[in-house]
Amino acid sequence: NVTLSNVAVSDPLTGLNVSIPSLAPGSSESIPTSYTVTQTDIDAGKVDNTASAAVGSVNVSASESVSATQLPALSITKTATESTFAAVGDVLNYTIV
Repeated sequence: NVTLSNVAVSDPLTGLNVSIPSLAPGSSESIPTSYTVTQTDIDAGKVDNTASAAVGSVNVSASESVSATQLPALSITKTATESTFAAVGDVLNYTIV
């Protein structure tokens, strides 16, 4: 029921640090920020992120978890250098990729 002044908003994951000069009772402020996903995030299966806001002795936070779509893939191929053999002792060479 009171207008807030100099509300500090931070999101360490995205590097966001802003101050909202004035916030009237019942109002809100939308602050866009972004984060670039890393391979570590995909391997972990999700990104957890927490933002916080503070003014005076009042501190609040909100968290969001975004799941990764993990698409594990594995393949193997095997090829022989020779296409035929004719005698005992012939050596067949293979390449496995």
